[in-house]
Amino acid sequence: MKKDKLVGIPSQLRWKRRTSQPRPDHIVNHLQRDFAADRAGVKWVTDITYIRTGEGWLYLTVVIDLFCGQVIGWSMSHRMD
Repeated sequence: MKKDKLVGIPSQLRWKRRTSQPRPDHIVNHLQRDFAADRAGVKWVTDITYIRTGEGWLYLTVVIDLFCGQVIGWSMSHRMD
C-alpha cells in the first residue's frame, strides 16, 4: 500500500462509552453474582447477541439454566423486541 501511495480509512468509534450510573430502584439484582445453582429450573439467565448479516442485523436472545448450562429457549429477530 505504501508503494502505491494508498491510505486506509480509519474506522469510527461506533459506540459511545457511558459512565456507570446507579441502578434505578425498581431494578433488583436477584442473583447478587451467585451463579451457582443447586437444582435445575431455579436460576435462569439471558443474553442478547447482535449478529451482522448481509441483509442487516439479527438479534439473538438465549435463556440458559445455570444448573446444567442447558439452553431453555432462544429467539432470533431482525429487531430487538
